Amino acid sequence: MTINASLLATLIDFASYRGIPSKVLYALVEEKNIDWSAPESSVSKASYLRVLAYISQQDKAPQLGLNFGFFLNLSALGMVHQISLQTKSIEQALLVLQSYLEQQFPLLALKINPVKESIHIELHSTIQDQKLKAVIVESSFVFIARELQLMLPHNSLVLFIPNISLASKLSSLNNRIQEGTFYSFQIDSTAIKQGINPRNLQHIEVLLPQYLKMIYQNKHSRSFVGITKNIMLHLCAPELPNMQAVCDLLALSTRSFQRKLHKENSSFRKISLEIKQELSTFLEADKQLKIQDIAYILGYSEASAYIHARNNWQKA
Repeated sequence: MTINASLLATLIDFASYRGIPSKVLYALVEEKNIDWSAPESSVSKASYLRVLAYISQQDKAPQLGLNFGFFLNLSALGMVHQISLQTKSIEQALLVLQSYLEQQFPLLALKINPVKESIHIELHSTIQDQKLKAVIVESSFVFIARELQLMLPHNSLVLFIPNISLASKLSSLNNRIQEGTFYSFQIDSTAIKQGINPRNLQHIEVLLPQYLKMIYQNKHSRSFVGITKNIMLHLCAPELPNMQAVCDLLALSTRSFQRKLHKENSSFRKISLEIKQELSTFLEADKQLKIQDIAYILGYSEASAYIHARNNWQKA
């Protein structure tokens, strides 16, 4: 059993943002001389689980799996884009996703069951270590939830979680959440017959290359401001995250987070504004999205509020 190497590289990247040195984690991988960016590169199940076990031992913060899942937001955008190149049907998209997991990440399996007027999708893993299994299932749950949210019509998805107390942690997924036996999803059968949400797909096609470009430009920054900016870009879904989401991923209290930024003469608001200005310039020059779509992505409730903010930027 092998795992796509880029998936392990993403896990190591996530851990590095939480203070675990990448060099230590890469040393745990038994395969050597890997081209981590090559789509055909793979690592063994043993290597992946060895790295995950080390991260789990070092990182004592709660909900490690859910936080890793949110870090995969940008990967979810990329996956939806890849699926859209193969099919425009939700029904076929689920099969593509199932096949992808079987081939690239066989630590997780999707069980798809048609039930009367809906489709039920359960997440399962055969990993024996319960702590590692929880991280794998929880992170995959958030990742797949984000994908389904982007592909499906509004209000056609229900999330089921075994521990309903985690509902507040998952509130940013903006879907109905109910208690269930497994981490699973329920999709209205009428939505299955529809195509992938064209508006969201357009947002992804326009934004994904820019997000990746901005991360690459900031890749070697070791300042806390630079780290914060990269985390925010990873958490885009495609709209920008709030401060609590960034703090959760960095395993910091809001007070500690703000203090670290203050030491570098910055703030969350200032970094958010810089990202918004850069994205605004790019999106308006690209001319593929309407003003109201740009306003939504940048976190403004109304197009008029965005236009007012943009005018203030230009005057400054």
